[in-house]
Amino acid sequence: MNRTIFPLCRLGVFCLLMLLSLSADGQLTITPTTTLSTESSNNTSASSTFRAQTDNNAGPGNVSKSSIRSLLYPGSTTRIYASVMPWFGSPSHNSIGYISSDPAQISAQIRDMQSRGIQGAIIPWYGPDSYDATMAINFMKAAQSSGNFDFSVRVEGGALLAYAQQNGCDVTTQLINELNYIAQTFYGSSAYTKVNGRPVVHLFGVESYYVDWNKVHSEITDNPLFVIRNHGAFSDTNADGGFSWVQIDPANPNDEMLSYLDGFYGAAQSSSKNAVGSIYKGFNDTLAAWSGNRIINQHCGLTWLDTIAEAGKYYSSSHQLSAIQLVTWNDYEEGTEIETGVDNCVVLAPTVTGSTLGWSIGPKASERTIDHYSVFISIDGQNLMKLADVAAGTHSFNLSQYNLAARTYVLYVKAVGKASIVNHMSPAVGFNPSNQPPVASLSLSSTSGKAPLAVTASSVNSRDPDGNISTVRLDFGDGTVVSGGAGFAHTHTYQAHGTYTVTLTVYDHGGVFSTTRQTVTVAAGPGVTIVSPASGASLKSPLHVVATALINGGVSYMEVLLDGKTPDAYVTTGSTVDTYLQIPAGTHTLRILAHDTTSASNFIDSDVTITTGANDAPPVAVLTVDPFGGGNEVMACTATSTDSDGSVTASKINFGDGTIASGPTAFHTYASAGTYQVTAAVTDNAGKTSTDSSPVTVGSTGSITGRVTSALDGHALAGATVSTGSAATTTDSNGNYSFGSLPGATFTLTASSPGWLPATGTVTVTRGSQLTQNFRLSTAGVLEGKVTTSSGSGIGDAKINLTGGVFNTTRSVTTDAYGNYNAGWIPVGSYVLSATASGITHTSPTTIHAGVVSTVNFAF
Repeated sequence: MNRTIFPLCRLGVFCLLMLLSLSADGQLTITPTTTLSTESSNNTSASSTFRAQTDNNAGPGNVSKSSIRSLLYPGSTTRIYASVMPWFGSPSHNSIGYISSDPAQISAQIRDMQSRGIQGAIIPWYGPDSYDATMAINFMKAAQSSGNFDFSVRVEGGALLAYAQQNGCDVTTQLINELNYIAQTFYGSSAYTKVNGRPVVHLFGVESYYVDWNKVHSEITDNPLFVIRNHGAFSDTNADGGFSWVQIDPANPNDEMLSYLDGFYGAAQSSSKNAVGSIYKGFNDTLAAWSGNRIINQHCGLTWLDTIAEAGKYYSSSHQLSAIQLVTWNDYEEGTEIETGVDNCVVLAPTVTGSTLGWSIGPKASERTIDHYSVFISIDGQNLMKLADVAAGTHSFNLSQYNLAARTYVLYVKAVGKASIVNHMSPAVGFNPSNQPPVASLSLSSTSGKAPLAVTASSVNSRDPDGNISTVRLDFGDGTVVSGGAGFAHTHTYQAHGTYTVTLTVYDHGGVFSTTRQTVTVAAGPGVTIVSPASGASLKSPLHVVATALINGGVSYMEVLLDGKTPDAYVTTGSTVDTYLQIPAGTHTLRILAHDTTSASNFIDSDVTITTGANDAPPVAVLTVDPFGGGNEVMACTATSTDSDGSVTASKINFGDGTIASGPTAFHTYASAGTYQVTAAVTDNAGKTSTDSSPVTVGSTGSITGRVTSALDGHALAGATVSTGSAATTTDSNGNYSFGSLPGATFTLTASSPGWLPATGTVTVTRGSQLTQNFRLSTAGVLEGKVTTSSGSGIGDAKINLTGGVFNTTRSVTTDAYGNYNAGWIPVGSYVLSATASGITHTSPTTIHAGVVSTVNFAF
């Protein structure tokens, strides 16, 4: 028996299978345990119809199902969540091949997440009437039945926008309504996320508006635990915890923004509140309708690993991070989706020399992204048996240890990525222990040039150490495949620009084969050629930018600059640009630079002049400014600003005293009383801006005085309370009250006294005004009775009408099924009472006395 295989046995079951596969003479018997399709096909919940995007989202493929926990700090007990987007399938969003609310899709996503070690999901919430609400409800049902998987909701600012527009950016009431609906709908679920018995609610963008948190806490149910975005949550008295997200430096798409995570984790260290960290593979919103050209490059999987590792700088097995969330599971429009996995740019190239299988992973890939390699053997190229797992960093494997029978085998190498990184299966390579493989040698007449580019590919230098080459196959990477005999060569012309992989496969007389590859870069022209946009064009954003570059020695990376400004750069590796960019309205110079591969960083460039936004309508700025909280503080709001052919993306408010703040909600306290001109400037997604202005007066501007008396006899009511909503006072012995030093505003005053019905009045205070608001209060009594037939049976649904009294009061009620009615507390005075049943009306005069229950019955 060949004992040299024992050191390769890392898993007991696999070792047993290996031993059972040995024949009596010690030769390894090939017993397939898997297939090529299983090892390389889509194993995710992504749609099989989805295709890789220009924002670097990978197409659906084979993804490492190692637990994401394996990438966290040792001994981690951190809960792992994924933010799951609910809006796909809506016509206002990109098509990704599935509908987010589809129960079957949701179940598949939960299974996929669980297979990667994700323990729960966070669902954005835009309200019960939104397109997304069905998905959240279906997700709850799927989570309940999946077992050991929880979920929570994240209230988005968008759920409050309409209310904010109607109420000057005060969203308190709407937030209360949303939270109570969420409580009623979701908190009772066995799968809803709770911390110490409290349901968890995340808040994203709610901080853009004003919220009266005291009122929120007094009117919502179930005492939820609020987790608010960014490190400011740890100093916010209204937050029970904070979660990090992703932040972008528009000036440097290569910045992974680890400093943002450092700021979040650093702030969390000095707080006892719950901290939810974040991990992401990158960011790219160039395909989104709201694009701002915000990019964090993925760096072939290193951004993913680096953001995960960041938590380990601050947390350990003795100091645990509460939770961490993936940003995101499936936001395909912002280039953060992890559903299809993270592409680590591995391009496997296997070779066989003697009895040694070797491979390389390509120039862009990092060994840090690879967990291990798996070597497979097959007789038919489709049904596979794993020979061994090989540690990352090792790129060769000795085949002689298996005492393989003399015949032709097909070998594959699979680069298994670290958690959620795409697995890559190599091309097939042939092996026969009694037949040395041929050596594939590919010669290209040119590896780069302008289209149409004629390239001659030759196998003339290929050889077979122990025989002859029988067949040669050339695949030019654009669908053209040709074959021939030894020394075969073929000339092919590329008509379109792009990067193509030419693959040469040579077969020897025994059927053993070897493969080699080279790339050909076909440019639209020498140097940098901008295919789109055309110079002089007048276009709307987002702008489709397509360019190619050709430099002797190769292109390292390309940049897109707007008007020569580096902060507006878009950067991509390789010799092709194909992206969508938001460009502000105006006439611009778009410059594209291609950098060569030398250390001198030489470059060539090309530019075009374009006009964008020529047909774009500017936004309509709408500003409201109101006194807030008394004194010299005001609240400015631009939430009602609109853009007819796009969206408002930014708002700045100049308070007229040198202070400028960002909207849509901004607070400011003036140093002194006076009248100030406040101006708001709002910008749309095309870069067009409009303004609106409003004066505001702050400081001591006016007063309100008045008297509270009895409506019955006019006597003064001493000790009555009069309230403005934010302040209150009591009347003196003559029933008089006063408010002085009131800011300019409209006040709704309420006068009340025990045993008397309250009364209200509205007063608008302006600078220097001295206003009077008197109140007449009435005592009240209760009116009740019964409507019956002549035989004494109660008549239901009879109409009771009451008119009269000291305040000319009108009141209508309806009898219950037994004929009873109760009109409640009625101001004192004389009334005419009528009862209508079956088209017949009876009337009766009555008098309401203070504190007395009056009974008036009717018989029909």
